[in-house]
Amino acid sequence: GKASRENEVSMGWRLLLAEMALCAFALLHAIEGKQTGQIEGNSMEPGQSRVGEGEFVDLAERLPEKMIVGYANWCQCDEKIVEAAKDGVNTVIWFNTNLIQDDNGNPKVESCTNFDCVGRITKQLRENKLETVHLMSIGGWNAPHPDTKFTGKQWFKVWDEWNKKTAARPELGFKGFDGFDWDIEGNNNVSSEWNTLTVDALDVMGEMSQEAKKAGYIVSMAPAQSYLDPESSKFFTKLTFPPHISDWHQDFMYHGRNAYAYLLAKYGIQTFDFITVQLYEGWSRANFEITEKNTKPAKYVTDLVKSFSDGWDVDIGPPTSGKIGSTHSKIGSTHRVRVPPSKVVIGLSNGWALESEGKFLYVEPSKLQETMCAHTLALSTKAKFNEQQPENTHQILHVQHSDRSLSSSCTSKLEDEPRGFGFWNIEDEGKNDVRLASALNQFLRTRKLLR
Repeated sequence: GKASRENEVSMGWRLLLAEMALCAFALLHAIEGKQTGQIEGNSMEPGQSRVGEGEFVDLAERLPEKMIVGYANWCQCDEKIVEAAKDGVNTVIWFNTNLIQDDNGNPKVESCTNFDCVGRITKQLRENKLETVHLMSIGGWNAPHPDTKFTGKQWFKVWDEWNKKTAARPELGFKGFDGFDWDIEGNNNVSSEWNTLTVDALDVMGEMSQEAKKAGYIVSMAPAQSYLDPESSKFFTKLTFPPHISDWHQDFMYHGRNAYAYLLAKYGIQTFDFITVQLYEGWSRANFEITEKNTKPAKYVTDLVKSFSDGWDVDIGPPTSGKIGSTHSKIGSTHRVRVPPSKVVIGLSNGWALESEGKFLYVEPSKLQETMCAHTLALSTKAKFNEQQPENTHQILHVQHSDRSLSSSCTSKLEDEPRGFGFWNIEDEGKNDVRLASALNQFLRTRKLLR
């Protein structure tokens, strides 16, 4: 009697666990397309209505559940883009454009990218069933900042027309970029005007971003780590400070002080779909913590994501403080800035950084896998279901708990992990035997692994 009742209880628990396992499998199966990058392409332009629905197309819906963001090098368009996509990149940021005046004083989107080539490459990716998000960067190191003679609304109108009429190659199935990525940075010349990210320029960026979101585009940003730093409450528009750490390369005068925090404080996190934080900034805070203080890379990234998620106060200050240098953009004194994990992308370097004598941080990708352990565990569970196709409760339970070591060592939750990783740059993939996309894909599984 007692043994029989214990068996009944035991069987009840097993059935309950089996049902929970099947529910988990169903959920994972539902998002399988986004996880593997095999998502249905959006052939419509932003702002168009879906047939029979009368809704705007929000291209942000195309963003994968987990991301590997690959930046093309300056003006790059070649087969290495396709190789990177096969290796795991599911979001390509092409490089670059500038928002300038032409010789007649009219607004102009300047770019060195060959759009015939972009059309051919994007067509090739689709033919290989490598669904990929395509963004165009604005800015870059040594590049001019957006011309503030024109408002953000005016610039968006110009950019939107440029995207649809100049960049698009409809004959190749490329209807233009899915959005843009802000990469406004400093300049090698310390006295350059581009070493101040003025409030006027920030307002152009913010307003243009809002207009783009209204039209259904994806908007992202890629601040250097010191431009968006949860370890500091300071805010300045000047981009020529030494590193925060007092005994760390104080002769390097190219750090900022939370300049990009202004965009989040005034225009809101909802305006930006993801933020790629450049841990490879020259002599970055991450570099110091990982190489000098020997903090494990996975722990550093996990703690950084939590800091973004918890939020931090930034002292924007009134115009009279001289901090923002403008009398028409007052947004108050102290602002709480927060970036949820789902919008944090960790920016890395690939093999080129190994030749920088320590200036630019390089992290071995395998040391970052722990930051995504909940994601990896979920994918492992799904893969075992797919491969073993369990037919009874006992087998389901065996599959569910077969990877006890991974399950017991993982303390993070899916919702606390970053959206993914990005890197500069695709052209340097393979340099010094580093193929970052492939290495990241080993645990992110943004593309199906070649067997």
